[in-house]
Amino acid sequence: MKKLLLTLLLILVFSSANAEYQRFLDNNPNWPLIYGHMDSASYLDASSVVVKYYDNKGIVMAVNVMFGVNKNTTKYQKLATKWIYVFNPSVKSWYRTVSIDNRIITLPPSAQPQSAYLSHDNGTTWKLIDLTNTAGYNLGAKLMIEESVETLMNKK
Repeated sequence: MKKLLLTLLLILVFSSANAEYQRFLDNNPNWPLIYGHMDSASYLDASSVVVKYYDNKGIVMAVNVMFGVNKNTTKYQKLATKWIYVFNPSVKSWYRTVSIDNRIITLPPSAQPQSAYLSHDNGTTWKLIDLTNTAGYNLGAKLMIEESVETLMNKK
């Protein structure tokens, strides 16, 4: 009986932790939650997801993200554009250059499956993100990439 009550208590505690933040900012489905921690949340602007480059080796997309949203007031600290490079895991590629927005961008090599790259500076540098890693330090980037891909797949 004690074990059952403890288990139920833990389930309630962990399920209510996610309820602290709105799933969608101001109940707008174009602003899904991608991360929340210590009264501050990040939301993806799903309406801003655009394809910057596409070929058989992968796709580069850009998305706007609102960071530092206070869960009590919905005021935010920063709106930033992030680039995401999702490579085709069945086509191996090394570093290569492509033209995006009249700039030469170096795309990184394909890596392990279930990973993608994130750029905070419009494609100048890239960081590999392991999409199987759900640790707190990685979770915001992971969910940003997954929400962006899902949004792009659902666009008509």
